[in-house]
Amino acid sequence: MTNWQTPTYNLCMNGAIRTREKCCHPFQETSKGLRCPKYKARPETYYIDFWWKGDRIRVPRDKDGNIFTSYEAANRFLTVMRSKVDEKTFNPKDYIQVEVKKLEFATYAMAWVAHSPDMALNRP
Repeated sequence: MTNWQTPTYNLCMNGAIRTREKCCHPFQETSKGLRCPKYKARPETYYIDFWWKGDRIRVPRDKDGNIFTSYEAANRFLTVMRSKVDEKTFNPKDYIQVEVKKLEFATYAMAWVAHSPDMALNRP
């Protein structure tokens, strides 16, 4: 007789898909995404609410800077985030908004140098 052991999976199920939009009632999660329970309306934008080591991470955009305009796109991205946690390669800095990265000093400095006529003349 074979002794079967149940595999132990420690899969990450952290995170939720939310919206900032309002309807007459709070949106509820259904099998087809977030819906208004009264009017069956769907939100136009979504974000991922993710907790990592006690910190809340809100991800409103994908890696290319596109806003999540469908529940499916947000859900797919959340699945990728969860798999990174499972693989122990998750880094919350990878999910900082593109706009925040654009506001970094180094980004501003490089853009200024690229568009400054005086600095452009001094390039090798």
